Amino acid sequence: MKNRTAILKIRKFALLGCAMCCFAACSPQYPERPVSDTGSLEGLIEQENEGQEPEGDMENIADSGSGGGSDVTAPTDGGKPGLDGSEYAEEMTAIRQEDIRQMGDALMYDGVSFCLLSFEKTKEFGERVPENLSDWLETDADKNLTGDYYYIFLTLRITNESDETIEVHRTRGEIAAVKENMEYYTAGEPCYVDEEYTGGDPSSVWAWKFAPGESITCEVGYIIEGECLEEYLYYKFITSENGEFADRFIKLE
Repeated sequence: MKNRTAILKIRKFALLGCAMCCFAACSPQYPERPVSDTGSLEGLIEQENEGQEPEGDMENIADSGSGGGSDVTAPTDGGKPGLDGSEYAEEMTAIRQEDIRQMGDALMYDGVSFCLLSFEKTKEFGERVPENLSDWLETDADKNLTGDYYYIFLTLRITNESDETIEVHRTRGEIAAVKENMEYYTAGEPCYVDEEYTGGDPSSVWAWKFAPGESITCEVGYIIEGECLEEYLYYKFITSENGEFADRFIKLE
């Protein structure tokens, strides 16, 4: 049994050495990796650590993910898969009662107020502007969603209440799916604005430059998975008041 264990250790070191050689060969732009005087893995580690002993034994080092594996743990019940299967994995957080606002309340960020006036949950695109819809969605010829997906269209009144011109992203808020215990996760991706901004570069089409006192009513759209409808849906918005940031929520009902 001792001989078998020794052979397995030798194989681990040999495989690790091969992987390091392959990496060096495929990355000619980096300086050549130093070679140990002793020609062994232990000597190389000792040389790179200036003679200091590495923490842990050599077997643990060989098994510690040096072959390129990720250190990120898979999401448990505290995570939620998103539209790409991983994007929305995040730690669950509970909504506090004092963070809930009502439809029509002003949510302030950097001198700009967002007021949610109404919303619509639907699979149909309707009479909206098809050119302003994200092109990665799975839809039919009329832009109606196929599969187990839904649109959430929000009607917002946005007002610049400062005395400066400000560029505002109309999709600043998010859709949150909230469980019975009030824990929530991000549930959707922004996918639509009713009017694109053409006064800037292509990355600013969902933003708008608001003059002091300027106010508009606009519609923005999000896409969510059907299973999110098993939870309560809220509009989540990060406010900034008196230099402090806080999450605020408006229930979509």
